[in-house]
Amino acid sequence: MISVLYVDDEEPLLYLGKTFLEKQSPDFHVDTAKSAQRALEMLGSGHYDVIVSDYQMAGMDGITLLKEVRSRGNTIPFIVFTGRGREEIVIQAINLGADYYLQKGGDPKAQFAELIHQIRQAVAKRRAEEELRESRKRLADIIDFLPDAVFAIDQEGRVIAWNRAIEEMTGISAREMIGKGDREYSIPFYGDRRQILIDFILSPGENIPDHYSLSTREKNVLIAETDQPRPRGERRILFGKASPLYDENGTIVGAIESIRDITDYKWSERRLREALQQISNAEERIRSSISELDRREELLRESEKKYETLFNQAADIIAIIDTEGKILGLNQRFEEESQWDPREVIGKDVFSAGVIAPEFHDLIARYLKDYKEGRAIPAFEIEGIQKSGKRVPYEIRISPLVLNGRVVAIQTILRNLTERRIAEDALRRSESLYQALFENTGTATIVIEEDAIISHANTQFQNLTGYSKEEIEGKMSWTEFVVDEDREWMLNQHRRRRGTSQALTYYEFGLRNRAGEVKRIYLTIDMIPGTKKSIASLLDITNFKNAESIVQRLNKNISLFHDVTIQDISNKVTATQGYLELLDENNKDPSLNELIKSAKSSVGSIDRNIQIARKYGDLGMEAPRWHDLEAAISAHAPRGVRVNTSCHGLAVYADPLLEHVFASLFDNSLRRGGDVTSISIECSKRGHDLVIRYQDNGEGIAEAEKEKIFERGYGRHTGYELFMAREFLAITGISIKELGAPGDGAVFEITVPGGAWRQTQ
Repeated sequence: MISVLYVDDEEPLLYLGKTFLEKQSPDFHVDTAKSAQRALEMLGSGHYDVIVSDYQMAGMDGITLLKEVRSRGNTIPFIVFTGRGREEIVIQAINLGADYYLQKGGDPKAQFAELIHQIRQAVAKRRAEEELRESRKRLADIIDFLPDAVFAIDQEGRVIAWNRAIEEMTGISAREMIGKGDREYSIPFYGDRRQILIDFILSPGENIPDHYSLSTREKNVLIAETDQPRPRGERRILFGKASPLYDENGTIVGAIESIRDITDYKWSERRLREALQQISNAEERIRSSISELDRREELLRESEKKYETLFNQAADIIAIIDTEGKILGLNQRFEEESQWDPREVIGKDVFSAGVIAPEFHDLIARYLKDYKEGRAIPAFEIEGIQKSGKRVPYEIRISPLVLNGRVVAIQTILRNLTERRIAEDALRRSESLYQALFENTGTATIVIEEDAIISHANTQFQNLTGYSKEEIEGKMSWTEFVVDEDREWMLNQHRRRRGTSQALTYYEFGLRNRAGEVKRIYLTIDMIPGTKKSIASLLDITNFKNAESIVQRLNKNISLFHDVTIQDISNKVTATQGYLELLDENNKDPSLNELIKSAKSSVGSIDRNIQIARKYGDLGMEAPRWHDLEAAISAHAPRGVRVNTSCHGLAVYADPLLEHVFASLFDNSLRRGGDVTSISIECSKRGHDLVIRYQDNGEGIAEAEKEKIFERGYGRHTGYELFMAREFLAITGISIKELGAPGDGAVFEITVPGGAWRQTQ
């Protein structure tokens, strides 16, 4: 169920709106308020999913109501539904947080169908945003509760992630560490600032220090162990794995390292080695002194007992194999984790026992060959197969078992990677989500470092400036895009924002793009909490600013007609059309059908004249702009009539209503030309001018009417179409006249002066 609060100071429109909305959408419940003040009272005492409000109301208007709702921190979707259609009202409503703007007038069914669509869109968007916030929180929780200690840095070496496990390991909270640079993250482990494993991801050419043992590099992933760290003052043996962080374009944006405390495991391994060494020593002593045989046998038994205890109590799977891959022994962890009975496996080789996925057999055979030839074997990953058939990822580390200086067997330790893989996948999904959100904000968006360099830019910013991301990110300062007159005070805002002074969050400035064009930009900027970075959103308002002067010049002359008369008539027509629709649906007297039909026709005619008046009222309200000529022609091309054009690759500088000129010409052909089946539009150059020749195959226009058709009120329909077409064109010096011969079709010649047209291809 969607709950709607509908606000209007005219009771007929309230009744009509409630009736249509609830009738066409059974899942809508509509409450009405006859004033903005009453709407605020109802909003305070009840729950609504969306507000639909008229603009022009007695006392408090719709824009003031919107401002009051937003000032209370309420983000409920808000739709402005009014007959007042001035551009500045639309801009003001959008700037104050309105979700949609719908102008009254026209067919009530179509109008309320559009309103229903906007209500559903606004409510769905609001609910989706709430679900997105909840999803992002869940993703952050996944990273924070990973079992391994994990932290990440950006390209400048600043910490951008520090999870709970690493907080527990080091005693340093994320709040203390996030945003720190200059290798601050090494201090909890070593007591000073130094390069650690993660730094060699961003500096791949440097040698890894000797205090890292068993260090390996697999493509761009580093794996190493070290016994030097002393987190919380206690010496520990740590296993680390570091890899790059990528954005969605495959660009390295930082590095991430996971750390596992393997002190207990290493001590177990060391004791195991010591036990094996004791076995070897005992054997030597037996050979040298028969008299000490009994004592040495006892030492051997004790050593074997210690080994067996460590062997079977290890947290990871331990397998003893010979150099050919034959399985000699398995600890208890193997049976617990794989569900295989060791008696089913011991004595077989690793290739036929069914415990290793077949695609890893060649890798294991190659490593066994390397091992026998004396080459070191790095840790590597495989997939094991449980008795149920389930595959499990493992990391394998191997070490020799030596007797009398000879390798007699190989000890393999298999660590289950399932939890680590889940954590890594969750981290990658989270990074992809955050990158997608940044890329699809809907406006040009950048991240600015403390030194004013742009570290991240989305596609909209690339399109706005004309520079590629590769040219911008990490190389260009935001000051390079600012016009001279705005640069110094914006730099002052940049410094204030990172200091103790208050800086502006919203303001306008001039941006110069790669082509040298200056755009007027509405900027929203603020700091990223816990960092010296700021994030900025840039909205191009150039067209709005250019249109302001035209709006101010014409507004005085048309405001009375447009704001009062048209508004009042439009509301009455809308209400009348609604009542006629309801009357038609509920009429049971056939004698009234023709009267209702005539009334609908009359009201429809009035409504069309209102639309013409509105259209004429918009004349010159927006600044002229460049139009793709072929697109403007095809925008309203009639169906069922063949339209041929030869105006490809041309642009014309004209009023934004240019396409209505061609709509009027098409309408004239269909209404005056009789049986028109084809229309041709040809473009040619005449001196510096562009000539657009429009011709149909209809009846043509009589000589006496060639000028009258451009007069206001002349013609069979409203009498405004061609009159307005000439006015639209005249704003930028474009002329139109009719040159056809009666009986041979209408011919209109549009002349665009040099400078008001250009070739785009």
